[in-house]
Amino acid sequence: MRNRIFSVIVTSALTAMTYLPTSAAAAPQILGLLASAQPIPLNCENGVCQAEFSTVCLQEHRRAPMPGTAYKLSKSSALTLAVAGPDGLKILIDVTGKASIKSLRNFSSVSISLPESMIRKFGAGGAAISVAAMSSLIPVPGPKDTHPHTALEIENTTGALRSVARNIFEADSTNITAMRYLNRVINKMPTGFADDPAQVEKAWRQVNDEKVNLGPPAGQLRTSEIIDECRREYTRGTVTTLKSCIVFQHDSLAFETNKKVWKALKPGG
Repeated sequence: MRNRIFSVIVTSALTAMTYLPTSAAAAPQILGLLASAQPIPLNCENGVCQAEFSTVCLQEHRRAPMPGTAYKLSKSSALTLAVAGPDGLKILIDVTGKASIKSLRNFSSVSISLPESMIRKFGAGGAAISVAAMSSLIPVPGPKDTHPHTALEIENTTGALRSVARNIFEADSTNITAMRYLNRVINKMPTGFADDPAQVEKAWRQVNDEKVNLGPPAGQLRTSEIIDECRREYTRGTVTTLKSCIVFQHDSLAFETNKKVWKALKPGG
């Protein structure tokens, strides 16, 4: 029941932000990419290698992006591709200007993808992307934008204001760590929301077996609590699928952190 109530609250808030009175043709929010504590593995299918990455909104006053909104990296951003070369050694490639980036769920996540053919030029091993600290995403300007971002707005949002958001991330380490773990679980699940608890449990076991350190123990414990809560809610029938519950919990954590970011960005915050 708590999931359902909170879902209504979050959905209402996100819907309100999506339809702010600035006009649907106005440019959407600039987003902050969550720096990766560990490289995020890419899933390759049909010639494209991609993964989901966690984000937060840096502009409360602008509308949330619709799914599929194209984004580009700001000047202060960097993406590094790691791929195993023919000799088995790891090769690092700067792909900052080569990746395709699109929003997935409002301001809480984006998809970052690269052509598989480009990756295979460097090696046939598994590929992963690292996100540098202070990375931000700017919506690609549309021809009908009635209220586009100005150069000064972009500079301020991805510079001084982005530093404020980074400080909030560090202070909100439990939430941020849980987001990182849940993001890793989500990326190991099959595409879509098929009702297959076995696949979810397999993804969670794989993340645990990797023993990657994505943050303080409190964040790891929070993640375990969320997975357990989703199991209970699924058993009770209060959520449709285990994956939808985990995705919802990831986005809820992003929303909680976002409220702290927005407060800090306001005068006197």
